[in-house]
Amino acid sequence: MDTFLLTLSKDLNKILKNELCYDFLITIGEEPDIKTFKVHSAILCARCPYFQVALSNNWIKKENDKFTFTKPNIFPKTFNVILIHLYGGIIDLNEQESSDLILLLEASDELCLSELCEHIQDFIITKRLVWLRENFLSLAKIVYQHLTFDRLQKIFTEMIYENPKDLFKLETLSELPEDIILFLISRDDFFIREVQIWEQIIKWGILKYPHLDPDITYWTIKDFETLKNRLRKSIPLIRFYQMSSKEFKEKVVPFKKILPEILYNNISKFHSRWFKISFRSSARVKPIDSLIINYKDAAVLASWIDGKNKVNDRSVMYEFYNNPYNFKLLYRGSRDGFSYEMLKKHCYYKGPTIIVAKIEGKQELIGGYNPIYWSASKLAYFSQTKKGFIFSTEKGQDNFQEKATVARMKYNYYSQHTTYTYKGYPYLSFGYNNLSFIERECQVRWSYGYYFTPKIKDQGNYPLDELEVFALIPKSRFKYWKINLLFYSNPIIYYN
Repeated sequence: MDTFLLTLSKDLNKILKNELCYDFLITIGEEPDIKTFKVHSAILCARCPYFQVALSNNWIKKENDKFTFTKPNIFPKTFNVILIHLYGGIIDLNEQESSDLILLLEASDELCLSELCEHIQDFIITKRLVWLRENFLSLAKIVYQHLTFDRLQKIFTEMIYENPKDLFKLETLSELPEDIILFLISRDDFFIREVQIWEQIIKWGILKYPHLDPDITYWTIKDFETLKNRLRKSIPLIRFYQMSSKEFKEKVVPFKKILPEILYNNISKFHSRWFKISFRSSARVKPIDSLIINYKDAAVLASWIDGKNKVNDRSVMYEFYNNPYNFKLLYRGSRDGFSYEMLKKHCYYKGPTIIVAKIEGKQELIGGYNPIYWSASKLAYFSQTKKGFIFSTEKGQDNFQEKATVARMKYNYYSQHTTYTYKGYPYLSFGYNNLSFIERECQVRWSYGYYFTPKIKDQGNYPLDELEVFALIPKSRFKYWKINLLFYSNPIIYYN
């Protein structure tokens, strides 16, 4: 059957290439890059929803027994690739430049080719992810303009989650979609001073209206109303109570006409006091330096560290605002190299640490907590403790907590490092090899005994996409008390 389909594909592409019995002339592109393709209405009508609608609704003219149509917003080179796919059912994306893939994706969306859209997105994500990261800012506008680019939107959202500050470095700030702006400034871990966010939002709003004078002393009431309407969705997300009184006076007061009167009066009263207390808004928190976990995941890990075992009971778990530990990144495999020597260099004798790894090609995470320290000393092969644990879970949204399996120590000793080797490589191990990290791989073994329970994963070897190790630094009591005062559950206290 496959041979017959391959032959059919080749024969149909011969009809396209040799322009046999065509009845449809499609002019693609604009001068100087323009081309007329001689195609077959029956094939396009059967294979492409866009042309099916166009032909059935008489969008297309017919002259001298030939249909004629013009499509200026697609490049001829791009359309040729799509035609080969429509006729023969084949497409080789490996031959396409990364920038051409985006053009191909946009054209597929324009022509309502949903399956091709999904295929191209999957290819870009799996084969051109580095390019996506390198060109994230310039591609953000394109990706968020198309509803069908849902796969890329998900990846881009994860990238924003990793490093949200970068988006405000976009030179063409005025072209940044409002949805991205709102997404960023609504986040607790968008760790930029509130006054800087306010300044960028004002700049973004003004750039949308070039007629507005840079000097607001010349603005009319209508000018302020124009900006107010532009920022009506953004203003409620600004945390004015997190600004200093000086910042409020210098940066916000000049624009008081764009704020709702009640909001401005409340903020003004707040900033006129010497002693300030408010329940109105939470402070932003510094995002954790990680490509795998976020500040919410870190709070879950901190809960497990302190023995809070009720995985699905949020009432006993730490939240991001009362996490008692700072997570200091010591080692990242993609940055430092996936080798035992690098682990030893960056992680030994650093006190309590937690390892988090992402399994290759999956959203699955696996790792463990060492409550003592990693050491090369022979005396430290096995150290007595019951506070360590290993875990497996899933990355993303609430999956980290809700889909986690946490295994605690069954016996009162803990393997922090062994001189055992696997294929010549020394490795870090939890328990008696229940969970081990060797180069760019983790091993799960239960045949030597259950030093942790329950089982977090089936026995086997699992290649890794990423591996990170964090030192756990307890926050001081004063600092911890101060942080608690900054969030919804407690008053917010400020001193000028």
